[in-house]
Amino acid sequence: MPYWTVEDHIRLDKKNQIGQGLFSKVFKVSETEVIILTNDNAKECMGAFCQGEKHIPKMERLSDIGEYQAYKMPLYQKLMKKHSRAWEDYKAVEKTLKYLSLRKYDCFPTCINAIEKSEDLSEDLKESLKTLIDMMANYTDDIFLDLCKRNVMVDNKGNLILTDIVGSSQELSKAWARKFQKRKKKEYSRFF
Repeated sequence: MPYWTVEDHIRLDKKNQIGQGLFSKVFKVSETEVIILTNDNAKECMGAFCQGEKHIPKMERLSDIGEYQAYKMPLYQKLMKKHSRAWEDYKAVEKTLKYLSLRKYDCFPTCINAIEKSEDLSEDLKESLKTLIDMMANYTDDIFLDLCKRNVMVDNKGNLILTDIVGSSQELSKAWARKFQKRKKKEYSRFF
């Protein structure tokens, strides 16, 4: 892992934060790069096992910061209709896997089968999707798919990038429970 410096910590200031999800915070550190702080095991698996696929984000593990792992990633663009090829790819992924995204069991074989049978997906997109789903299936047996538009991006070549479409439903439930507990403590603390 590359050395993590004090300057790197300084750049992870709130004013540079451009995104936050349940598991991750994203900081813009230059015109072309972001740093992701995450405690999402799917990101760890993507960074370690899914590199080299056209539609999977290029991630470099930097180090650990407390409970988070830090990754460097290119600054991708938000997906919009003007990104015609990426938009069409997103719609094809959505069409192929939309109804499967609600499943929390037996997802792996069903998704792989749907991907392989799809006539709407390009071969390289099929390979990227299968790699992501296979990676998660090796990590957990409770895969969920989250195919909303905020979980995909576009690279500088116009390719759809699948930044955050797979996860563990068990980890998601735990994260929501932690968030609810923090909120509940905060609400009650104002009375005491």
